[in-house]
Amino acid sequence: MPTARETLLEAAHEAAGNQPWTGVRMVDVAAAAGVSRQTLYNEFGTKEGLGAALVSRLVDGFL
Repeated sequence: MPTARETLLEAAHEAAGNQPWTGVRMVDVAAAAGVSRQTLYNEFGTKEGLGAALVSRLVDGFL
């Protein structure tokens, strides 16, 4: 079973694929992942933290 972090990163990846990053809302990412906004903020701190984790995950997958 995926962790909340993995599920959130998948939801963020999907959201970023459908619209510009500026249009991605934390509340929508949390809802798509099936977790609370508080869980999202506990995992990443900020939208910038979420973005950095997403980029890091994508780069790791590429390498």
